[in-house]
Amino acid sequence: MDKYAANEQITRNLFDAIERVRQDVDKVEFWAGAVTSFSQPVPDYDPTKMTGWFPREQATRLKRKDS
Repeated sequence: MDKYAANEQITRNLFDAIERVRQDVDKVEFWAGAVTSFSQPVPDYDPTKMTGWFPREQATRLKRKDS
C-alpha cells in the first residue's frame, strides 16, 4: 500500500468514526429525553380535560351516547 492509499484509508476510517459518533450522540439524546420524561410523575387523570382526534363517525356515536 503506497502512502497515498494509506492516507485515503486513514481519512475514510476517520470519517466513518465521526459518523458513528454522530449516530451515538443522537441515541444518547433520545435516551436522555426518555429518561427525563419517565422521571416525571404521571399527571392526574381528568376525563373532562381529555382531548383527542376522533374520526367523524366515532365522534357522532360518542355525541349520541352523551345525549
